[in-house]
Amino acid sequence: MKFFDMLKKRNYSDVFALGLRYSTDKLEFEKFAPQAWGIANGDYLRAVVATAHLLNNEVEGKAHFLHVLDFVYGNINGDGHALLEPIFYFFDDDEGKLTKVYKEYLADYQEVEKMFDQLQEIEFSQFVPLIKSTDFYKLMSYNNKKVLVSTLNENKEVKTQLSTLRLFGTHKENPSVCCGGQISKLFGLNSGIMAIRDPETYHMLFQNVYVDNDNLSELQKTGFIFGRKEARKIYAQKREQVNSKQLMVEPRRRNLKEFFGESCIGEE
Repeated sequence: MKFFDMLKKRNYSDVFALGLRYSTDKLEFEKFAPQAWGIANGDYLRAVVATAHLLNNEVEGKAHFLHVLDFVYGNINGDGHALLEPIFYFFDDDEGKLTKVYKEYLADYQEVEKMFDQLQEIEFSQFVPLIKSTDFYKLMSYNNKKVLVSTLNENKEVKTQLSTLRLFGTHKENPSVCCGGQISKLFGLNSGIMAIRDPETYHMLFQNVYVDNDNLSELQKTGFIFGRKEARKIYAQKREQVNSKQLMVEPRRRNLKEFFGESCIGEE
């Protein structure tokens, strides 16, 4: 938001001049700018120009800044497109590539916010992760013995068969299981082992109630299966991915010094 804050100190002619540099339809932007300047004490036009600047330059935390501008100024016209429409009409190419990039950034940030809400639910929920509630000693006592195994494949098809249980693998927190010649991780997120039972008593030796739950996200499944710490890692990775993402139609770094002098150098 440093760039928008810097524009807050500039008058109409400065903001208009920079917007004109980024615009692809200069005649229409010249008609739009004076009207936009009359909204929110000029901050609406500043938000439009700042959005165009962000989309055309490499800026750390770009998705967050675009989201903030859209959240504050994107609904001024009442339909939620107050920033999206001028980007499309005045700054985009004939194929709408910049608008597509803009929408992708907003969608990415919405996904981060959604994941944060899911993480908070996990943080404050009372549950024992599956990896800690699994009775490994009992499961290991059936190693190399016949068991009833129910598996879920990638097509969401469930198969139950009698086969020899073989547990192996170097990762003790998520060992591999071989049943019926097929190798799967014991703790799968979207496919793999659903249940392992004693073939005579039908006593449940292992059950993953999350693997076939399509209402849970990867972050939620990770939390419920492996614990809160692993869920935090998933969220942190997604947030870092979005914050470091640099999507541009064509890199066009403007010489801001030409417009604003030495004070703007290094301010995004």
